[in-house]
Amino acid sequence: MGVMELYDCHIHSTFSPDGKSRVSEYADVIGKGGLKGIGFAEHLDFLPECGAYGFLDYRGYTASVKEYRDKGYAVYAGAEVDYSLSVQQEILKRLNEESYDFTICSIHNAGGRPVSDRKTEHFYDRDIFFNTIESYYKELKSSIKVEVFDAIGHIGVFRRHLTEDFYRDEKLNRWLDELDDEVARLCASSDKIVEVNSSGLFSACNSILPRVSILKAYFNYRGRRVCMSSDAHDVLHTARGFDTVREILLDIGFRHVYLPWDKEHPANL
Repeated sequence: MGVMELYDCHIHSTFSPDGKSRVSEYADVIGKGGLKGIGFAEHLDFLPECGAYGFLDYRGYTASVKEYRDKGYAVYAGAEVDYSLSVQQEILKRLNEESYDFTICSIHNAGGRPVSDRKTEHFYDRDIFFNTIESYYKELKSSIKVEVFDAIGHIGVFRRHLTEDFYRDEKLNRWLDELDDEVARLCASSDKIVEVNSSGLFSACNSILPRVSILKAYFNYRGRRVCMSSDAHDVLHTARGFDTVREILLDIGFRHVYLPWDKEHPANL
């Protein structure tokens, strides 16, 4: 096994409305040897109810990343596309007009409700939860088939702010397991990279996203394309939890991580 080559493939700078650190601050992490490379994935939202709708300054963002790339830093200008089937044509049009180094497809809203917010009170109404999550998986399965996306972000993000106590219902767990298995199979049969997002390790769920069982199913279906992402919004959180993520991936059987901006040259895990 080679020496681990550390890349963080999902970072938010101040070019996202919730980002706290500048591109220059993240470049310093590379300069100090903390990372080999960074993929910025700024929010690109298409639904008015989403927090970053209309926020991204494409020209300013790509120019800033290019400035540091030209200085020798391995930084890449990606977009975290907030996917919804209802705006798929708008997404395709925008991505045809703008050139990003890579795209991560994420779902933050489904069935007219948020699925990634810290506020989870609505999920304790079982009818609302079932309807929302059914919509989430429908959107997720649709997104995997969209050719322009390089990676699928934080699968099962609705779990991030829910504790294990929420899942005491065996019927609920069986239903979710079946949905997760189908998603793992679809990802394995696609060319998409599955993002392993460490942010959940520092949230209520205390778990990576997707959860370990999905990654095991994905591996068993011969899926091998994974990347490591912190989803950091602050430079202090860059690569946070990566030691844990690496141990989990190695234990499952993965030996490489894939870079959304360079899929043909995986890095050592």
